[in-house]
Amino acid sequence: MKINEVTEGPRDSIYDRGAGKFVEIRRLGRQITNSLEPSSGVKWPDDAVWNKASMLGTMLAELPDGQAKTPAEALKKAGVNKEELEDIVAKAKQARAVKMPEPEEPEAEPDDDDMDAAPDDDEIARQADQMARG
Repeated sequence: MKINEVTEGPRDSIYDRGAGKFVEIRRLGRQITNSLEPSSGVKWPDDAVWNKASMLGTMLAELPDGQAKTPAEALKKAGVNKEELEDIVAKAKQARAVKMPEPEEPEAEPDDDDMDAAPDDDEIARQADQMARG
């Protein structure tokens, strides 16, 4: 067996053998959740639909370990009927890919060494003498 066959094969959980059956539904949940981002380009009609899509997307993405154990239970808990589901899925498919922001480059640190920035012994002695004089 080649290493690619091991790493790129289907990934069933060793703890839950049935987790593989929800792969497509979990992917749909992530797609719905990504379509909620402002940068996805999807215009949601109102907050109520957006909230339902948010709940549904989260529950589907976390199947079977999240708040719902089955897709039907996720639909029921999110309060989504068949018409709303079709609308949400259609909007999710319209969404363009949401890119994660690029990490900012750290600013270049000055070339000064900490040893050079610290006061030397003579400076410390001068400061002590001044403090002693008052």
